[in-house]
Amino acid sequence: GRGARHAKNESSRQRVRGAEARIASGGCGGSAARMESHELLKELLKKTSAKQIAAEMGLSLSLIYKWAEPPVEEAGSGSTNPLDGVDPLVKVTADRRVAQ
Repeated sequence: GRGARHAKNESSRQRVRGAEARIASGGCGGSAARMESHELLKELLKKTSAKQIAAEMGLSLSLIYKWAEPPVEEAGSGSTNPLDGVDPLVKVTADRRVAQ
């Protein structure tokens, strides 16, 4: 029902917020290599459908898939995704709340 769908949607939002925080802090572990934002989005799409993300965010399905591709300068056809802006904003403001 509607309650279950709301709980699932909130869970998806929490996963994205957690992912943004990991990117902003430079990754999950102390010495682990930093995951690129498109790689993280590709991982998120294994757990949450691109169709659901597109619907929740009011965006096209193709844009969600493009976010999970490498950026153009890496020979992919990726589109700048919202996670790419989180880290610079945290650095400029020195405020990690941006990633929450």
